[in-house]
Amino acid sequence: MKQPLSRAEIAAIFKQMRIHHPRVDAIIDVCEGARRGVRLSPWEPQGWLELFALSGSGKSHAVKIYLEKVVVPEVIAEGLFPAEMPAAEIARRQVKVLHVTLNERATREGLYSDILTRLGAEVSPSAKIGTLRKQLYSYLRGENDEINNPKRVRPCELLILDEIQHLSQGAMRQSKGRSTKTFESTGTDVTDALKFMMIEGMVPIMFVGIPEARVHLSVDAQLRSRFVDEVPFDPLRWSDDGEARLFTNYCGKIGIKIQQHGLLPEVSNLLEHGIPEMLWQASGGLLGITCRIAEEAVYHAQRAGHATVTLDDLADAVDTRAIPQGYCLYNPFREDRVKRTG
Repeated sequence: MKQPLSRAEIAAIFKQMRIHHPRVDAIIDVCEGARRGVRLSPWEPQGWLELFALSGSGKSHAVKIYLEKVVVPEVIAEGLFPAEMPAAEIARRQVKVLHVTLNERATREGLYSDILTRLGAEVSPSAKIGTLRKQLYSYLRGENDEINNPKRVRPCELLILDEIQHLSQGAMRQSKGRSTKTFESTGTDVTDALKFMMIEGMVPIMFVGIPEARVHLSVDAQLRSRFVDEVPFDPLRWSDDGEARLFTNYCGKIGIKIQQHGLLPEVSNLLEHGIPEMLWQASGGLLGITCRIAEEAVYHAQRAGHATVTLDDLADAVDTRAIPQGYCLYNPFREDRVKRTG
């Protein structure tokens, strides 16, 4: 077997994996519905969508899959990008559906600058907020002279704002002997700016973040009234047959992707020996966390010279990553396996 990879190298390869699942289809349905809506009433006031889920749910990764599987083929067909360009690169450069991650403690100036930068605009470091807003609105309307847009076609049909909890200031609190992070809203100016962008008919917005971020969308009656739709992304429940099946299928696909991406020489069968249920217990039903555990299992498998991920590799992964990172409190691959075999 070749030289084992570092954890960082394995993580980088996992980031390249694209595993389609029904939660991605839900994102596609909601986002494409919003895009069709804006085409029907392009300059009327717009609304917002929400995708809130716990950290480690895989929501941002699912958004990337939507962009690469749906939006990228569209812009290629329109002749905006060459077909031979990598899909991930096109997804980053296209502006039909903008995916912008908010910086920590976002401001109005930072918000406008981040969106303009993703639109490919030249942004002056000394520009005042009024200038930035005027420049952004001009771009979103397709009126800016820097855009090759003689028909004044709307260049952007949906804005996806990720990590909207960055409109809050995090603070650590002690509760029942455990440290927890609470959030205090500091983003009124930013949420007002987003509200007026929608009222002015600039673009519909999907807000993506952790559940605590909902506070920013609930304090303003005008903003609340602009709500359109949501994407369900709660942790998967093993007690629900459909959700357990989704999780199980996802585990099976991880085992295939590990081999396809050259991490191990053979396909890892993550469907046998009760592995899906134990992975569900270790991850709390979060798909992103499941991938982090699988990453760590590959790390151990490579160092043990295994051709596939084994039960022992998964047990080691929970010991060295899942429990230390607080994903779970015990190791089901040790305790539950003893119960199953005992």
